[in-house]
Amino acid sequence: MARYQEFDTQEALTRAMYVFWDKGYKGASLSDLLNNMGIGKGSFYATFGSKHELFLDALKLYRSKRAMVREIADITASLPAKNAIERILVRVMDRAIEDKRCCMFGKTALEFWQTDAKISEEVEGGIKQVEDAFRQVIIRGQKDMEIAADKDSDSLAYFFTGIFYGLQVMGSANPDRKTLEKVISNALILLD
Repeated sequence: MARYQEFDTQEALTRAMYVFWDKGYKGASLSDLLNNMGIGKGSFYATFGSKHELFLDALKLYRSKRAMVREIADITASLPAKNAIERILVRVMDRAIEDKRCCMFGKTALEFWQTDAKISEEVEGGIKQVEDAFRQVIIRGQKDMEIAADKDSDSLAYFFTGIFYGLQVMGSANPDRKTLEKVISNALILLD
């Protein structure tokens, strides 16, 4: 019976998450994963099963640790709706310019769009977190008469989710702050 070296499973998973985030699923070789996780092949398969299972676990971990989702909750709780939406979009823009990795869900959606049901489900759940946060702040803005009540909160939430992810891609690919600020200001016009 093979004896596997003990290691911190959570730490290894976190390291794998960063490898996948940087390289994508297809770009991350088993060697990349093993080296970054600090484990051997036997421990890898005994603990995580397969690269695919590890990737799903990494997506779940990413979803649970997303600092931006927590920041959105903090921002929306402390500011009027329009200001909160603007602050969220500016934060996303700033992050995209500073950290070229983009969002792991956005990258995964492009890599796996509708080709893997389990991965698509995890990505859709992560994107829905952002959409739900926008919907809640829009509905609050409508109740506070800051956003017109006749505007469709679902459509606006979906729109701002698209802007949220679009800013990440654009900010990573072409970090021209002035252009991205124009995108934000034009998007905010819809709330008037």
